[in-house]
Amino acid sequence: MPPRLPRNSFADEEYYGIDAFIFVNKGGERQAVRYQMVPERAIHLEETDAAKRDPNFLVDELPERLKRRSVIFHLKAQLAAAGDSTKDPTQPWPEDR
Repeated sequence: MPPRLPRNSFADEEYYGIDAFIFVNKGGERQAVRYQMVPERAIHLEETDAAKRDPNFLVDELPERLKRRSVIFHLKAQLAAAGDSTKDPTQPWPEDR
């Protein structure tokens, strides 16, 4: 996996749940999921641009952004497959689901 570049804002960052939750349908079938919050748009900074910013720029930028416009995230559920650990959050699930 290539190194991740710094984000432009907390509003442009992906967030991944580390805990698994169990959904149960009407038939009693169980499906483990982990939540993902994916921004509508992701903007990366080059390392040199990020180094020029104040160390607290992410915290300072978000309230100003929210005054100007909404921040949109898409809530997704990543489905576990047989063999995926639901008890050890340090074990990632494959990104293809």
